[in-house]
Amino acid sequence: MFAALLIVMKQGSVDALIPLYAIGVFLAFTLSQSGMVMHWLKLKVPGWQTKAIINGVGATATFLVLIDIIAEKIP
Repeated sequence: MFAALLIVMKQGSVDALIPLYAIGVFLAFTLSQSGMVMHWLKLKVPGWQTKAIINGVGATATFLVLIDIIAEKIP
């Protein structure tokens, strides 16, 4: 229902819908990377520090891209 509402609100303009899609994608990436950091902090198997750092860098990178997309595409 929400997707249909967005299509109607944006009058089916792909150019207007792509930034919303990108926001959803990078929000999901950020949340999944952050969740993996929490997973490694809780589990603490051998080598967990390296994995947590890699996922932390991924979470930071995707968050920065998300903020950039929001700043550039939403007036």
